[in-house]
Amino acid sequence: GTDADFHIFHGIPPFWAREAYRLRNVIAMTVWETDTMPASWRNPLTHALDVWLPCGFNVEVFSRALGRDTFRLPHPLPQRASAAEAIDFASLGVEESDFLFYSCFEWQDRKNPTGLIEAFLRAFPGSDGPVLLIKTGAGAAAAARRVLHAARERLGSQARVVLCAEAWSDAKIAALHVRGDCYVSLHKGEGWAYPLFEAAGLGKPVVATGYSGPLDYLDAKHHWLVRARPAPVAQPYAYYHPSMRWAEPDLDHAIEGLRWISTHRAAARASAVSAAARLQEEFSAERIGAAAK
Repeated sequence: GTDADFHIFHGIPPFWAREAYRLRNVIAMTVWETDTMPASWRNPLTHALDVWLPCGFNVEVFSRALGRDTFRLPHPLPQRASAAEAIDFASLGVEESDFLFYSCFEWQDRKNPTGLIEAFLRAFPGSDGPVLLIKTGAGAAAAARRVLHAARERLGSQARVVLCAEAWSDAKIAALHVRGDCYVSLHKGEGWAYPLFEAAGLGKPVVATGYSGPLDYLDAKHHWLVRARPAPVAQPYAYYHPSMRWAEPDLDHAIEGLRWISTHRAAARASAVSAAARLQEEFSAERIGAAAK
């Protein structure tokens, strides 16, 4: 009701602005992935008593744009879902002995599926190397096949790539995390990147772009952070603008990381498990809840 001590609005500010304007003590929770806050978000966020953002990257961008301090409230690591819904990996062409790189994302330029596929095909040109499994949405099936086919034609690589463009339950995603050996995210911009976060929290080796939100929980000592250069945002979207910038990962450096982890599996795993112990403490629900309180 309107007499509540606080009203918390989560998501894209213009979506909830009209309702928030009539209320007092509004807390705004949102997230963003470029170096510039959308201009249309200024008024609803200025109205808010406090603005909560998950990462230091967002805090810097939004504080600069709003001319006021904002509050960093990271996401907690999720409770582990039971991997009850088994995946028949053999039917996908993934054997028990295969080293499995994996990635889970919505098919869009920001997630850089084209760069991911190119890097993997170049890293392991033969058919006898590791496998890459990409989990994406059902609507992306045709686009994913086109990108993979074009990359194979251009590069002449026989590297094994499995495309799973379909809806999966949380339990099935959990099973993928259990089976996967290394998570890969060659994103251009992220406010947080939840599947990457979950993989790191489970002690999985990681190859990820060294930019934006994930730097709050990844570190170069334990994870392979891919070098990147600033690049203009070209993806069509209502809140993107060509003046905004994000990152273009260095595919050669990503390839180096993929090959290193494939070759040094035990060392990569031990380092990732060590990092996970810190993440499970730092990003526990109890600690994040106390910060919110």
